[in-house]
Amino acid sequence: MPLTSSAADRSARRPDPLEALGADRTDLVCSYTVIRLRRWRDVLAVLVLLRRIRREMAGLAEPPLLTRTSWERRSRSVSFLSIWPGRQAILMFNVLATHADAVRWVIRRKLPNWTGIFGLAGVADLGTRRGGRHWLRVLDDLAAAGSAGSGAVNGSAPAAGSGTAGPAGAAGAAAAEDAAGAEDAAGAAEPTGAGGPIG
Repeated sequence: MPLTSSAADRSARRPDPLEALGADRTDLVCSYTVIRLRRWRDVLAVLVLLRRIRREMAGLAEPPLLTRTSWERRSRSVSFLSIWPGRQAILMFNVLATHADAVRWVIRRKLPNWTGIFGLAGVADLGTRRGGRHWLRVLDDLAAAGSAGSGAVNGSAPAAGSGTAGPAGAAGAAAAEDAAGAEDAAGAAEPTGAGGPIG
């Protein structure tokens, strides 16, 4: 089936994941949210929210490099994974009106949820063939720096010029703190860290 013009436009704007997630990227930030729905009819509401978020997200100056949504039938849960080109990009996403609406929707319904923000520690074996540093060496270096009394937090050395954890967590920790503040500013009912659909 041929792509419609709008679908073709969206496809042209969407970056190739392998190109976008180049081996030389060290500033990537990943967000993962899982929400357990109470009723199957909530799936329809999530789909509507997700569609609105994706539409507004397409207008971001720095859109996500990768987004995935998955559904777990047995546990009635939905998961959202997104990888962003940096801290500023995910902060801009967090203040989108549609994302704030989704966060409030989760909070109002008191749906069990969990959201984590992660920084890139390194690449795995296949990734090192394209360049980049293996994740195990990065984490070993961070652990060694922490045991040397460098002021490490949870095994991560402080990043230069920041008061947060090092490469494995600096962007993620800062983004998580700022995202929580952004959600509060956007009118979230509680600063619980409740995540909304990522897209």
